[in-house]
Amino acid sequence: MDQKFVSEKSRSEETNLPVVRKAVRGDLGKLNELAVGSEAYWGYDEDHMSAFKRRYAIRNNHLEKGHVFVIEKNGGILGFYHLTAKESGFELEHFYIDPRYLGKGLGQTLWGHLRAFCIHRRIREVTIVCNDLVKVFYLKMGAAFLGRIESKVDRGTMIAKLKYRMNPAHSR
Repeated sequence: MDQKFVSEKSRSEETNLPVVRKAVRGDLGKLNELAVGSEAYWGYDEDHMSAFKRRYAIRNNHLEKGHVFVIEKNGGILGFYHLTAKESGFELEHFYIDPRYLGKGLGQTLWGHLRAFCIHRRIREVTIVCNDLVKVFYLKMGAAFLGRIESKVDRGTMIAKLKYRMNPAHSR
């Protein structure tokens, strides 16, 4: 494992700053709780949330096959991302911040880690599929809007498809 991308828990406790570390099996319950809570924050109905839980649950195989990292502070998980390799390239499968901490810079910190990880692994671009409410964040980070595709959660609903191209010279 690349030690450069794994932070020690004790560092978070010593400095009181958030750190990013590789997710472990013991995190699965919290990651799923955080993803569901973050998705529900946007006001989705029960049908959407039920479909979301089935489609986007984090499982052990995600930890084994994908790249899942958490951002935590004082031992508490505040957000996470899950980058996965697909036939068409890399996709950002999950990127969630606890809604209580939105607007506090954690998303930018976690995005910075994602960028550094991708650049280190020579991953040139990442596809992102998201609702219009969070699309603004990804555009702010430098992603390009590609168009719309049908949601895998809400059939018949069109959602945003974006592409983020890694450029080591960019600050974001």
